[in-house]
Amino acid sequence: MGLYISERRAWNHIQVQNRRGAAKRRSLDRHLARMLPPTHSGQEEVVRGLILECSAHARAGKEFRPDSRLKWLRDLHPDAFHFIARHGQFFRPYIWPEPPEVEPQSAQCYRNAALLCHSKEMRRTRIGRKKGDLWYAEGIVVGPLTQAMPHAWNTIDRKRRYAFDWTFYAGSKWIRYFGIALSYDEYQGLCGPKYKYISLFRKEFFGIHMRVRLINILRRRKLAKKKRPKSR
Repeated sequence: MGLYISERRAWNHIQVQNRRGAAKRRSLDRHLARMLPPTHSGQEEVVRGLILECSAHARAGKEFRPDSRLKWLRDLHPDAFHFIARHGQFFRPYIWPEPPEVEPQSAQCYRNAALLCHSKEMRRTRIGRKKGDLWYAEGIVVGPLTQAMPHAWNTIDRKRRYAFDWTFYAGSKWIRYFGIALSYDEYQGLCGPKYKYISLFRKEFFGIHMRVRLINILRRRKLAKKKRPKSR
């Protein structure tokens, strides 16, 4: 979680069942309550509002200062914030009851989320009896352990708004997610032949070509939904 060498070490610090772990969890609960309202709809509104504020800031040509709580957003394209706020959705966290069998690679969320979509070995990290294909999701996360930062996670198809965060599994309970879900094939198509894993919204990648391709994906979904026969 940025503060830890590995996610397993973060788990052992946060989720340990003793007084120290309980105190840490209570502290995170209080911190999250100060940052966001208690309801999911209220949290969605606040997170979307924060992203729109960042959009206005970035489009005005202002930089996110290295000492500010928004410093991790400085690598995103100025137009990415508005795109995420307009086309993205809010995801509530899936709370991992125990550490996964396979550890994620630290500071490699885009790689981790992509691997979890397609690798049979990595799919052993799935927890619980959730049915459906894992999708790649990318956007912005907010919480006491992450502040506001760009991130990638997984979800079970784009309709179910649960974030499976392998990279930050130890503290996912205290993270809220806002972004766009893509199938693995859609994500790989956007990465192109040169790259296997990229952050779609970084300054060097989120040009007009990337925006048009993303919009076309979202439009095709809407058309497919309209053509689908209604169940009686």
